[in-house]
Amino acid sequence: MARNARDLSVIELQRLLNVRQSERKSLDKRRQKLQKELDVVERRIAQLEGLGHGPRGARRAVKRPDNVKSLHEFVKDALSRNKKGCTLEELANKVLSAGYKTHSSNFKNVLYQCIYNSKEVKHDDKTGKYQLVKPVKRKAKKRAKAAAR
Repeated sequence: MARNARDLSVIELQRLLNVRQSERKSLDKRRQKLQKELDVVERRIAQLEGLGHGPRGARRAVKRPDNVKSLHEFVKDALSRNKKGCTLEELANKVLSAGYKTHSSNFKNVLYQCIYNSKEVKHDDKTGKYQLVKPVKRKAKKRAKAAAR
């Protein structure tokens, strides 16, 4: 008959803890072994489907998400709806909730790279938010060129 945990001594509780820790270690080892076997099977399936990279450098085939627009377009849409701008985290949440699909484990980094390389988005150091750059009107450029002549 099982005893109540209150009735067990410290030594008995320690033994139970040791047994559970030992069982956990053996289950972790088994999971690692099974994961390796699964990886081998997935690589072989990818090779058979023509998605692998040969027997030595076989990688797990990951299908790219099928987005209707580029990340840059999703960013511009999100920022156009928020005139005061968004922080990187807010922008990441808005882009993902708008339907952008990604497999990235660090989407904020991907988003930052997109913003950093964009000429249409600026960072406001005072507020820490990203905003769309207002487009320069072409008429003003033409006038400046004409005045320079």
